[in-house]
Amino acid sequence: MLFISGEKSKGVLVDVESKIIQRQYVVGQLHRYAAAYNPNKHLVLANEARGCSLFLTPSMQQPVMRSFTPSPLTSCAITSCGTFMIAGNELGSLFSWNLLSGQLLKNFKAHLRKVNCIAISHNNTLVVTASDDSMCKVWTLSSLLTSELRDVQPVVAFAGHSLGVNCCVFFHNCEIVVSGASDCTCRVFDAFSGEQLRLLTVGDVVTAVAVSEDDLDLAVGTSRGYLHFSSFHPAESIQILPVKPQPPQQMSQAVVCKPREDGHHSPINFLGYCSKQSSSLVLSVSENGAVLWYDSKSGCLFKELMPPQKWRIHSCCYLEAPPEITKKPSCAGLSKNPLDSIQGNYLLYKVVEKESSKLASGGDTEGARKRLRNINEAADHEPVDGSLADQKTRDEEAELADLIKKNKELNELRVKMMAKLRKVKLSQK
Repeated sequence: MLFISGEKSKGVLVDVESKIIQRQYVVGQLHRYAAAYNPNKHLVLANEARGCSLFLTPSMQQPVMRSFTPSPLTSCAITSCGTFMIAGNELGSLFSWNLLSGQLLKNFKAHLRKVNCIAISHNNTLVVTASDDSMCKVWTLSSLLTSELRDVQPVVAFAGHSLGVNCCVFFHNCEIVVSGASDCTCRVFDAFSGEQLRLLTVGDVVTAVAVSEDDLDLAVGTSRGYLHFSSFHPAESIQILPVKPQPPQQMSQAVVCKPREDGHHSPINFLGYCSKQSSSLVLSVSENGAVLWYDSKSGCLFKELMPPQKWRIHSCCYLEAPPEITKKPSCAGLSKNPLDSIQGNYLLYKVVEKESSKLASGGDTEGARKRLRNINEAADHEPVDGSLADQKTRDEEAELADLIKKNKELNELRVKMMAKLRKVKLSQK
């Protein structure tokens, strides 16, 4: 199934095999890679450009939950277990959430400019981020989830591109990254060493990449609607192990599919080897609304899923057909802050110090003495680990005593003012 979000707040869930629209949603504008699928809860997490995250399920039209994030997210990725989500924003910051509890685990500056795409390796150990600063950085997932490490350093910072990196993806069976950028190149590099292994040059800005499940074929989409299908191991090459280290090699001759008026003639937003029928079929989605199946071996159009639409497509993501969900799935909202003070018990240590300073300064001495006496009595009779609720009750009682005192002072002042008014009236007569 394919989730598609576009203009006019349209969102649809389409069965890629039967062409049936399973569900329609109301979704705001999304960035290209700001939607991800949670396989654990069978939910689509759509991060709108206005800073609101929607939890969508195939079983109902209304969102399961709406949650506001610290800033609008431009890209996101969810681990295969559905437990954690890594996201980025326009300022180059990275966020990591625990989707089971909704807790924000980490928030730090990772890039100089917008984070365009995030990918997680299939064994959930590495994370790669692509940014407009022309950098592609690889991180360990554990370093993005722990709160003990404040200064997070990437494993590799790949600087092979000369312009902004728009998309990235991991191989399925090894830690190799494919990245596409605005410099019209698609580069393959090792995630641990940063060594460039392959280079594919196209005549246009690269907007989407995909790797087949056997890691043999590569699909590349561009901003003008071109599709390039290439192989990492061409059949005509001699399969002999090299004796000496080889320099970075060019990709095999690519099969190019040109834009068509009745097909792709705008930027490619999504590519994926998603077919259960054949491993060579590639699902492609363009900004003009066309959703097509292509044969990557021949470059021919295999099947049309959706013709070009009158509304533009902003974002889409692929999801496995979930089982029949009979009840509303549960989920937790995304927290804005790393710590939630409501979930624990806390003790205010500087209350005595604060009241003592008030007493020394001479302001509100009676109220300060009373509050200080109450605090000392509470400290003598209560355990050290008092809850925040008890402290709040004592503060409210102290505030109430101050209000009563001020009310008495105002009444006395009112009586004095009335007496002065009577004297003035008598003197005028």
